[in-house]
Amino acid sequence: MQDGRKWRFVISPSIAAKIVPAGGELRLPYQNHVYTHEEMILMVFAASFDSPTCGMRIKTEPNFDTGAGFIISTLLAGGLNLPETQVYVRIPPDTAPGTFTIRLPSYWICLDALELSLINSDTVDHNCFTVAYLIAVTDDKRKEK
Repeated sequence: MQDGRKWRFVISPSIAAKIVPAGGELRLPYQNHVYTHEEMILMVFAASFDSPTCGMRIKTEPNFDTGAGFIISTLLAGGLNLPETQVYVRIPPDTAPGTFTIRLPSYWICLDALELSLINSDTVDHNCFTVAYLIAVTDDKRKEK
């Protein structure tokens, strides 16, 4: 970010509760939205749900997609519950009863396109209590060295 280009920030427009459909996903900030900029840095992405069967999805063009890999219960089974990791989860008793949280504490660099979604691997709808993200974006081209 210190290369002389102009950067600005995109902050999640709302932290209001959302319903994530059974077996589906909810794109942020609204359905079918794709962030398109020359370069982006996903700086924060966090969400809290009423079930560990929920999580988040990050998709960038041309070839990166977390798919269903960032489901809270899956990450917890893999031991990703420490803030030092690329993505981590918190569950009761570290959170309020019935609250399951997932967070990306590290920067993710994206080129051209970025899609953010909340996902639900369960057979019933679930609530997302809060969601927040922060993206640094620029439309300036990189300078050739």
